Amino acid sequence: RNDHYGTWSADGMGEKMKHLMPANYPANGGWGKTRHLMPFMQAAQNKGEFVMLVAGEKDHNCIYDYLNSTIILPDYFDEIWMDNQPVSVPKIGEHVSMGKAHTFFARFEDVVIALRFLWDNTGGKTSAVLYNDGFRFHSAREGFTLPDNRAMRITLQHPDDGKAAIAMWWKTAEGIRSVADFAQFRKQVMDAPVSVSADKGLMDISVMTAAGKLGVKADLTRKKRLEYYYPVPMPAHFLFNVNGKEIGLPIMEKYQTP
Repeated sequence: RNDHYGTWSADGMGEKMKHLMPANYPANGGWGKTRHLMPFMQAAQNKGEFVMLVAGEKDHNCIYDYLNSTIILPDYFDEIWMDNQPVSVPKIGEHVSMGKAHTFFARFEDVVIALRFLWDNTGGKTSAVLYNDGFRFHSAREGFTLPDNRAMRITLQHPDDGKAAIAMWWKTAEGIRSVADFAQFRKQVMDAPVSVSADKGLMDISVMTAAGKLGVKADLTRKKRLEYYYPVPMPAHFLFNVNGKEIGLPIMEKYQTP
């Protein structure tokens, strides 16, 4: 997610200070609220995994010259790994740099998630960092509470030119009950062949998953989605297709005029 304060996250309030308010900013301009940029996004999903490409740039409301990519995660994992190295789950106020690691793994009971950074525009000059800010989500409008409301974040700082672009592969799995199961899952994700082509705004990114090729092709300069790569070919015309089943078209048919 993007906001106008120089970060992709939903929690940019930490960088948005009153004394940095631009001159003649309107009293009702929303300075106390998070306001989001409108990035280019494209994703290809196959069941419990997807490849996503996100790109955008700051506008006149941004305070800093850079943007951050931030991923919000729950803070109740049993174990965390970066590449094939176990990492202690950071306590409140702590952070852990991913360094040269490109893959983040987290397990909760028998469920695991993997996040593999495929490409970004940092040129390797910065590394993603896992932070535990002690944040807890509290609903301000709806009358409900969440017992597991603690959160952490992974943040990657982009260059000072105000542009940010990143491609990621997310994968989830259930039934990971043993050390061997988890090791096999990590190996599968880290060993998967990745293809990345970045040339003058043309991005072609894919992963050869266990099911087949999964990825996207886009023209970031023109903000055009050019192609999707799926293990199973998609229909030529579809509206909302989930795992090969068309859901959207039957719903909309009754609204079509003769």
